[in-house]
Amino acid sequence: ANVPVIVDISDQNSLITFESEEVSSTTQVLKKPLFMGLDKKQQPFRISAQKATRFTSSDNIFNLDKPNGEIETNSEKFYIFGNKGVYDNNNQTLLINGDVEFTNKNSIKFETSVAEFDFRKQILTGNESVRDLKALAEDIFRYYGLGCRSVSKLFVPKDYDFDMFFKAVYDWHFIMKSAKYANNYDYNKAVYLMSEYDLIENGFLMLKEDTNYASPIATLFYEYYEDLESLKFRIKADASQIQCLVSKNFSENEVTFGATQLPKLSDYADGIDTVDFLLKI
Repeated sequence: ANVPVIVDISDQNSLITFESEEVSSTTQVLKKPLFMGLDKKQQPFRISAQKATRFTSSDNIFNLDKPNGEIETNSEKFYIFGNKGVYDNNNQTLLINGDVEFTNKNSIKFETSVAEFDFRKQILTGNESVRDLKALAEDIFRYYGLGCRSVSKLFVPKDYDFDMFFKAVYDWHFIMKSAKYANNYDYNKAVYLMSEYDLIENGFLMLKEDTNYASPIATLFYEYYEDLESLKFRIKADASQIQCLVSKNFSENEVTFGATQLPKLSDYADGIDTVDFLLKI
């Protein structure tokens, strides 16, 4: 039978069970451990592994072999698998690396080299944040991409793999039920194919490498960048063509992911204070 051990995590308790243990003067090795607890929002989490090792010098850090986790947030449930992992009791973080796979409640699989979950902030990240990519889908598809603040172009690093992006936006596949959107998709795809353009598409969104900013319905333009500094220079030079910029820790004037269609009263179109303009007429 499993032997339960209570380990204190900051201001709450977490239950750890395991089949057996090996203890030395410097390490404790747990066979088939299971970590169970609640995050700061009282959402449950479960983490298991084939083996967990912790050193007496860092008794809050567990090094995991073949870890897998079951994590719930307010709107999602994720299952994570990988080769190696580190579970930090004090900071309530789980880091997994080596052929990492995680799936959501819709059984959509994501693959990355590293994934980390912060139980306190409820943030799941891979090479980029899955939550951010899902929020980006809102910026792209809301109002069928016809809003003046809709995202119409992506800048991505060289050799960027769009696989995770497509999986993150898959929840919007229902948009093809709109006949007008589907007609635009079919029309633009036919034009691109007849013109022999290279496309990346998933059945309801086309990605086309293009230097322009305004893309047609059902199409998203993209460009590769070499480094962030040159990209910042490019964005500044083309500021008159850009209504808003979605990013994280890139620009002081950036809009957070998922918020382009939620402008504040002070977010004037083209950066022109409309009230001030009217008062001067």
